[in-house]
Amino acid sequence: MTTRALLFDLDGTLQDTYAIHYQAFRAAFAHFGRHLNEEDYQSAYSPNWLLTYQTLNLPPDDWEEADKVWIAEASKLRPEPFPGVIETLQSLSVSFNLGLVTSGSKERVLRELSENGLGAFFPVVVTGGDVPNPKPAPDGILKALSELGVHPQDCTYIGDTALDYETARNAGVSFIGIPSRFAALPPGTPGVRLERFTDLVEWLSRIK
Repeated sequence: MTTRALLFDLDGTLQDTYAIHYQAFRAAFAHFGRHLNEEDYQSAYSPNWLLTYQTLNLPPDDWEEADKVWIAEASKLRPEPFPGVIETLQSLSVSFNLGLVTSGSKERVLRELSENGLGAFFPVVVTGGDVPNPKPAPDGILKALSELGVHPQDCTYIGDTALDYETARNAGVSFIGIPSRFAALPPGTPGVRLERFTDLVEWLSRIK
């Protein structure tokens, strides 16, 4: 396996947004008179927000308004990168082309990348609004690869959920999973599994 490019998921992989997103979802559901507890949030969570709404039985006609409430609530707080992420990206950027592929909205993602310093590492950023089909469709990864000029067989996608793995598989790229509080990677999920983000440098140095 050769790897020239590394593409990363954002939420739950690079930055800790668990509490922020739970608060935002609670506000969105409260707007419609519904209480969302943490257990239901965890069981329904998906990087594709629309699947979360669908699983929690929010009527499709309410999704657009729920998104507006969600974004307004989430913008009140700034997520921080996980420990060691900045240093790890600095090291990886010397040897690999880096890109970001996320389901988040462009406005939110670009604001957060600017505020927490992660944006400096990613010449290519593909958000949910940049492609016609969300994860697990391969559109986001394929767009990032096109902009980087890299073939799928030379790329690895790093994420924290089973949906991230499915997205990588559908795009024909390899996958590295790093579990987070958002959603545990099911046992037997194909691909490489690392316990910590900081393990990436050592592992990738052995296969490049």
